[in-house]
Amino acid sequence: MLIDPTQLAFLAIVFGAYFVGTVLGFGTTILVVTFGAQLVDLDVLLPIVSPLNIGLGGYIAIRHYRATRWRPLLRRWLPTVAVGVPLGLLLFNLRELTWLKLGFGVLVTILAGLQLRASFATRRGAAKPIAGSRGAALLFLGGIVHGVYATGGPLVVYVMGREIDDKSAFRSTVSTLFLPLTVALIVDYVLLGLVTTEVVELGLMSLGPVLAGLWLGEWAHRRINDRSFKLGVWLLLLAGGLVLTARSLLES
Repeated sequence: MLIDPTQLAFLAIVFGAYFVGTVLGFGTTILVVTFGAQLVDLDVLLPIVSPLNIGLGGYIAIRHYRATRWRPLLRRWLPTVAVGVPLGLLLFNLRELTWLKLGFGVLVTILAGLQLRASFATRRGAAKPIAGSRGAALLFLGGIVHGVYATGGPLVVYVMGREIDDKSAFRSTVSTLFLPLTVALIVDYVLLGLVTTEVVELGLMSLGPVLAGLWLGEWAHRRINDRSFKLGVWLLLLAGGLVLTARSLLES
């Protein structure tokens, strides 16, 4: 059982992550994993975050379903990402993941940096959609990373963010995409015996911060303009990638 100061620190991380996730439609897991792993073991952390993500993603997907870009989601994005998830689950089950986490952090840092550079180089920050095979490869890799860390969002967002300009459509489409994939993760955690008493207790404690983050995130989402939203997405990815890279280097 966590001591009180550690509990408070973990719950503060959960609140901040789900506030960001509600505003952007992604980012909850990468923030919780990056900072929460300093306090809670990864085998405990991921089974906590995944059910909470189902709640957040389900809320956004259902409430804002009219904004979802269903055709490209069902025809291209979801099938391509889903193909990579089983391989990611296999790698997660092996538990030897330091090198993969390092590669993930470096890749996210590079992608976010390139996108920020492109955004600041143009007045509107517009970017062309990623070509078919290159985009499919990134989505597939995003599925693998999602299976390993429940956080394939950065790679998926990099592709989808080039095609969806509207922030509400972007948020609802990304949330809908990750719902069935996260269900698959939860099933794997149950089969591995990772859903323990500690996981259930911390998960229940996290409900309050999640709801507070969701409420405040909905308020903030309506007040952020499209350009600020785009820059916020890539700045979040850059920060997350740098922290993941640093942590992986220290662990290796």
